[in-house]
Amino acid sequence: MGWYDCHLHSFAIHGTDFGVPDRDGWDVGPDMESEKKYRLEDLVGPKDRFSYTYDFGDSWVHGVNVEKVTVGELAAPRCIAGARACPPEDCGGTYGYAEFVAAIVDKNHARHVELVSWAPAGWMPERFDLALADRLVAKHGIRRTRIQKQPARTWVRTRA
Repeated sequence: MGWYDCHLHSFAIHGTDFGVPDRDGWDVGPDMESEKKYRLEDLVGPKDRFSYTYDFGDSWVHGVNVEKVTVGELAAPRCIAGARACPPEDCGGTYGYAEFVAAIVDKNHARHVELVSWAPAGWMPERFDLALADRLVAKHGIRRTRIQKQPARTWVRTRA
């Protein structure tokens, strides 16, 4: 997504939540499975859907659709489609983001100067950079060592 992974997150897959238990002293509860114990290709298949929530305070919830699973050399999820730019970190959830976008596009907005400084250079709310999104998603599945068996590669489409 382009965020810095500085907030808690979870994946809701087939009625089970997966995340990072006890990160930074947070107790996420007994219903959270450790995401480190599972691989995505073991939990989902073609046409499955699940959700990804980032930053439990801002509650960015993304719908993820698995388009297909193919055999590849490295196990890596891929982003094949999406829409709009990643909201800046800590912009306040959907309501804060709506104000942020309004201020960015309106040079007469009372907070324009302040909020423009939060946006990356050249950032536009309607621009989706598929190549960047694909690189960011794929890097989370790349293994540090060569895999002997040809694992499945998971292709996903995200919707924020």
